[in-house]
Amino acid sequence: KLEMVLAPFTTLFPLDNAEDTNSFLPERTNFLSHSLQQLDRIDSLSEQVGFLEERIGA
Repeated sequence: KLEMVLAPFTTLFPLDNAEDTNSFLPERTNFLSHSLQQLDRIDSLSEQVGFLEERIGA
């Protein structure tokens, strides 16, 4: 299942022939994890902005 999730990223960041395939998954998993954390942070900030807009009547 992880390979299916990472498939779009493998097309964006293809493996070089010289690259060690053992380092591929951890690097891409870290990138994916970081991206998901950033999306979660953006979502949280968006909710906070919406809440503040309601509070000030905007």
